[in-house]
Amino acid sequence: MPKSAGYEPTVFGLILNWNNAQETMEAVKSLLDDGRADQIVIIDNGSTDDSVSRLREKFINYSSIEFILNDKNIGFAAGMNVGIRHSIENGATHVLLLNDDAEITEGSVNTMLQAFDEHDKVGIVGPRICYYQNKSDVWHGGGRINMLTGSVDNPERGKSVDELSKDSRNVGFLTGCVMLLSVEMIKDIGMLDQSMTFYYEDMDICHRAIVEGYKIRFVPEAVAYHKISPSSAARVSAFAMYHLAKSRLIFISKFHSSVYLLYGLLLQVFVYTPYRLKQIMCGNGDTRAFFCWLQGTYDGAIAGIRRQSGYRNEQR
Repeated sequence: MPKSAGYEPTVFGLILNWNNAQETMEAVKSLLDDGRADQIVIIDNGSTDDSVSRLREKFINYSSIEFILNDKNIGFAAGMNVGIRHSIENGATHVLLLNDDAEITEGSVNTMLQAFDEHDKVGIVGPRICYYQNKSDVWHGGGRINMLTGSVDNPERGKSVDELSKDSRNVGFLTGCVMLLSVEMIKDIGMLDQSMTFYYEDMDICHRAIVEGYKIRFVPEAVAYHKISPSSAARVSAFAMYHLAKSRLIFISKFHSSVYLLYGLLLQVFVYTPYRLKQIMCGNGDTRAFFCWLQGTYDGAIAGIRRQSGYRNEQR
């Protein structure tokens, strides 16, 4: 909600690293150049290379940068939750999630913070995110969650910045690639859902925020860049396929009945699976990725059934 005069928010910037020191350095530098984060927390998710030593050496003279070292890779949601919990315990009023392969432009954090002051009950704010390789083309520009399919509509993707409005607006979804969250909201609705180890955790928290009456604001005048290929066919690793399949079904099981979970499973098997197979064949052609998709579908269905069974048992 709008704050009283003299209120000064405390922002913690969180960046999760796993064996990706160079891009993490660049992400941290973008936050330093922006200059608004009161503290930057690098959470290392059990890197097996020399990431930690390189990052420590790079930022040894920055008192505003601290490290949290996880013993192993516990996933995006759990890893970020470690940083969120630490931020809240140390007085943060807002936490900025920033992917290690993303960079934020100067002034963007302040621009996003203004949305919390200008509108009542704002829980999440996000910038326009463009492709790093082609900064005039949009990767993410706010969207909405299609609860019928467990997917996201992202109408700005692939369009040129020049043809799009710069007006801020309420949206139904913002990506966790770059996301500024109110601690007040987090205390109300909870942190990221760790059952969605990778992917869908941003959809989940956006949906929960809206259900509890919070606004999600997309602020196009704040800009970030994501180092991701414009081709969906290039993003078909076995890792991605497994977690996309699994987390989608967990998401559906969380907000729908067992009958709808069955519908979601049938939709995944007969609609999304042929699409993913085509995507893989047009991409890297790695058949292991397809089998990982099938395994993720199975594991997601089992996890969803267990989640719903546990919920029913709690109601008895």
